[in-house]
Amino acid sequence: MNIRPLRSRRQLLTVLPCVLAAMTLSPLAAAQEGKVRIGLIASLSGRPDTATGESIRGAARTFVLEINRQGGFLGRQVELVEKDDQSNAGQTSVLTRELIEKDKVVAVLGLSDTASAMQAAPVCQEARVPLLLTAASGNVLLQSWMPPAMPDSFIFRVAPGDSVQQEALLHDILDKRKISTIALLHDQSPEGLAGKESLLTEMTRRHVQPAVTVSLGQGPHDGSALLRQIHAAGARMVLVYGKPATAALVADQLQRSRFVLPMAGSAALASRSFTGIARDSAEGVRMPLSYLEHDSARSKQFTQAYQQSNGGRSVPAAAVAAQTYDALQILRAAVQQAQSTEPDKIRDALEDLQGEVQGTLISRYLKPFSRFEHDALSADMLVVAEFWRGQVRFVYREDAAAAVEFRPRKIRAEGNAK
Repeated sequence: MNIRPLRSRRQLLTVLPCVLAAMTLSPLAAAQEGKVRIGLIASLSGRPDTATGESIRGAARTFVLEINRQGGFLGRQVELVEKDDQSNAGQTSVLTRELIEKDKVVAVLGLSDTASAMQAAPVCQEARVPLLLTAASGNVLLQSWMPPAMPDSFIFRVAPGDSVQQEALLHDILDKRKISTIALLHDQSPEGLAGKESLLTEMTRRHVQPAVTVSLGQGPHDGSALLRQIHAAGARMVLVYGKPATAALVADQLQRSRFVLPMAGSAALASRSFTGIARDSAEGVRMPLSYLEHDSARSKQFTQAYQQSNGGRSVPAAAVAAQTYDALQILRAAVQQAQSTEPDKIRDALEDLQGEVQGTLISRYLKPFSRFEHDALSADMLVVAEFWRGQVRFVYREDAAAAVEFRPRKIRAEGNAK
């Protein structure tokens, strides 16, 4: 092959820009050639209640190890960029902005509670980067970031919201157990206050009201006075909303008294944060769950993969771990469908996923999201579980039998999101 030398300065000036363009990739092109970064924010320190955050991180690590062995996203390796908000919601918005602007993530995942999620949501919305919530249950999250409040939403959730959990709880209490006199207890945390309001709304819809509503202040409370209030109201059931530590203290007081009542609470109770304090007092406490470890090949496979990816450690909050893993499976499907890692195109694909996404939960995802529905889970996808001899188990045989099957969510009509 003969290469003729450049004979003039004009020729050199014509060729040189092309050479430099070939040698220097634009930031977008460079990003396309590198790893696909996914941001993760969770509470991993700052208080004893870190089971949720550890489960989010552990499940995400499990997914990333598996997907990278399979070739990653569109042939590119996936990198998990982890941030610990130290249980301080005030830091969450700063960390979210850092993930988007500095780390150039294509999506943000996790958030241990509603207060933190409320800080991350506006940052992701403004930057037009998908946020996948896998633990935060507050109804206000989707109400604030869905049409008509937000016509172009980037906020999605793969976790049961408060109203979804309470629909399943009240079905168990009112319809199956035939208990209608309920003592509602809540603490002053965002979870406790939001849970109380949501439960009152759901009870009103079911034409019942609490026999008594008790606000538990910050710190220790008078257990004897609390029990007298419950007894005087004639309550036959105790529902507790708030931090797991609050529910653990109530469970302990109920067990110590002669006035023993059945107790239930949110999905947050199915974690080490509750059982580590309640111990034997947890026996019989019920909660609605999207997933619990059980005797099936799929569940055993997930548990084993989690342990192998996390130094042999057990799952502190199995439902949260499964929700996080499944959110990443859904994200993977969206990237594959969009054939792109651009956040806008991922969002569009999330709202119109074609085909099924099979996950770890007791469900399958068939169009989990739409423009008007960004909650992937509904009450019919949950089961009622309880603590029995230190383990979480199914309450009803039909739920245990269905654990090996996939439960599709009932698809709502456009514009009729709850």
